[in-house]
Amino acid sequence: MGTNKKRNLIFDVGLVLALALAFVGGYFLNNLLHKKDTSNTSAIAHIIQDVAYIVDPITGEAKEVTDDDIADAIVNGLLDDYSAYYTEEEYQELLKEREGNRAGLGFAFYSNQPIVFKVYGNSPAHRAGFMQGDKVLSLKVDDGQVQTIKNVTDLKKVLDLLKEEQTLSITFERDGKQFTEELMMAEYETSQVEYKDSGCGYFFSSKDGQALAGSLDMTKADLTLDDKTAYIRLDSFENSSMSQIREVLDLMASRGREKLILDLRDNGGGNLNVLLEIASYLIYNEGEEESLIVFAQKKNKTEEYYTTANNFYSHLKEIYVLANENTASASECLIGAMLHYGDCFSEQNLIVEKNARGVASTYGKGVMQTTYTLQNGGALKLTTGRVLFPDKTTCINKVGIMPIETNAVEKGEALAHAVELIKGVQLPPSE
Repeated sequence: MGTNKKRNLIFDVGLVLALALAFVGGYFLNNLLHKKDTSNTSAIAHIIQDVAYIVDPITGEAKEVTDDDIADAIVNGLLDDYSAYYTEEEYQELLKEREGNRAGLGFAFYSNQPIVFKVYGNSPAHRAGFMQGDKVLSLKVDDGQVQTIKNVTDLKKVLDLLKEEQTLSITFERDGKQFTEELMMAEYETSQVEYKDSGCGYFFSSKDGQALAGSLDMTKADLTLDDKTAYIRLDSFENSSMSQIREVLDLMASRGREKLILDLRDNGGGNLNVLLEIASYLIYNEGEEESLIVFAQKKNKTEEYYTTANNFYSHLKEIYVLANENTASASECLIGAMLHYGDCFSEQNLIVEKNARGVASTYGKGVMQTTYTLQNGGALKLTTGRVLFPDKTTCINKVGIMPIETNAVEKGEALAHAVELIKGVQLPPSE
């Protein structure tokens, strides 16, 4: 359910940088190239592999064309941006990431400038204090020469050469001031959830190979929240998200909080089964055990995806949702289902930040993908359906979800706006 190609993103910094924005593998191509088939597709693939002289655009030298190269070209050239091809190595990295296990420094950058788009929770970058919006100015690997960073290409050249346990000194700019931090490539388990209320903060972290665990931190409280309100940020719908959000909802209940601000900004989605589980915590639907969350129109059929239990947290009285242009896929499905059932949530409680064009809307991903594993260990991800909300009518593909006029706010103002709504302050439309 996650978006495959986020607008303006270029790569995640890991042991495999720019890990394909595609899932998919090689049996498809091996079968195509080596079976006895006289079709045009097979013949063309054979000719390309046997005689095409392909020049590497970076080195200018001849490049050997592999089955994986041809498979990737077919998928990227013929299908939509969400369909993609993974080699065996890339697919194994993907599976680890689905479990919340990553390796590297822990941030992603915008494609057009060396500015941090996202910092992964519990990563080396997160523990060093990096934040979204930090602009990388220069890099120094171990005791090597300082490399000035003018653009994303400069940044990627250095990061592509990094190896596990290498130390990187990063000089960056934040709010007009320069800072320098040292980071080491490492494996880490990603924190997907953060909790705050007026008396404490709660975050999942681990160091030195220890298991990920949540811990209270009284210094991380948010004093703008009243004593009945809690804030939960959910970064993605990966497998570890389920246990982490259960834990903080339990914490919220034990601390007597009944109003929830759910932050889905920059949450690009994730796995369908995780969406269904998390929806079961936030949707009551008159006590029904099974609630329709996603209605999918596929090539020759329709399919319906339901919660398998009613796990609604009875302490919840009001839910407010924060979103932006990078709120996508499973996040949009969750918002759509919550709007449909109306338990503690309505369009009056949805706050969306404006993008650079002044438009307040979520991403608009209303299609779903299915991943097929292949005999050579890779995988093929294909768009296999159009996604509709539980009303079986509403599809937000390439449109997104828009708030009411008074809840369209400037970037960075969504949380403050939610706090004011909870206080009962009548706010004018943002200009």
